[in-house]
Amino acid sequence: MSRMTTNDKLLLLFLILLAVVSLGKLYTYDADFFYHEKTRSYLGWFWCEKEGCFFEWAWDPIRNIPNIFYINLHLRQTNERRGGSGYSSKEVKALLLAMDEDMVLSESVFSLYNPFPIKFPENTKGLGYDVYGAIEFSVDDDTLKKVREEGFRVRIIWPPLSDEYLIAASEDIPALLAFSRK
Repeated sequence: MSRMTTNDKLLLLFLILLAVVSLGKLYTYDADFFYHEKTRSYLGWFWCEKEGCFFEWAWDPIRNIPNIFYINLHLRQTNERRGGSGYSSKEVKALLLAMDEDMVLSESVFSLYNPFPIKFPENTKGLGYDVYGAIEFSVDDDTLKKVREEGFRVRIIWPPLSDEYLIAASEDIPALLAFSRK
């Protein structure tokens, strides 16, 4: 089984977005709120490095959201504090939560892809840290009703299921909700 290159992944993402656009109108919404817990702040990024750390984004009610939607993320990732470049996580857990309580409405596992071509373990001073991911949520009609009426939160938890690479988020780069409708 051959591995997909970064260019293959980017081409696939482009083709998926092209298909979505051709099927109807593409809707996007920046998160209304960003929250982080047990992080370390460094140069405008909040780093998850220990158990119990998480990032969370919230959206107010969106009446036309469908049963399948995506949360697109632009984060940073490295192998250790002051670490190297080119690191990706194959499995990161995401939770879809009710707006005002920690009730889990849905779960998803997604990947963070780093397009930087060199995997280098020593300090690269931020070069090659950027990673991208898209979380897919597919919800039933009861959950959809709750999401439409009350809004929702999305939480990603450290560490990733596949490794213990450090992950950072910035409040200046909001998570983006995306879906299409005919």
